[in-house]
Amino acid sequence: MKILIIDEKKTRREELASVNEEVNNTLKNCDQLHILTGNECNTFIEGVRSNNKTFNMAEYAIICCHHTFVEKIEDQLKEICRKNSIPLIFFSGRYSYSYMSDNVLQLSVDKFYTQALPCIVPVSYTHLTLPTNREV
Repeated sequence: MKILIIDEKKTRREELASVNEEVNNTLKNCDQLHILTGNECNTFIEGVRSNNKTFNMAEYAIICCHHTFVEKIEDQLKEICRKNSIPLIFFSGRYSYSYMSDNVLQLSVDKFYTQALPCIVPVSYTHLTLPTNREV
């Protein structure tokens, strides 16, 4: 299960990670996250605009985008997600509350990184040990 995050500002994630250890651990330790920044974001947007198959959207279980950055392709992105049955999350600093609109979950940046992302990222249990018979 891969999760695509389109967030052009690396500093936004770094700032949240610096004050929230769970966000930091999620961003650093989850190999299922594919985070697009900078030029990758621009390439993604151009690909959606031109209907180019640069990114195979079907490989993603969820697509999460900073809304302001993808506003210009919002309708096309919604349609791609609808056709591929991929949940879409928009996050932005301008959202003061969470709501669902047009099958898109819309959250504040803080809520996305601190509450939603830890819930949708797959958890690895490989570091846990099973109890022995004596401990059970």
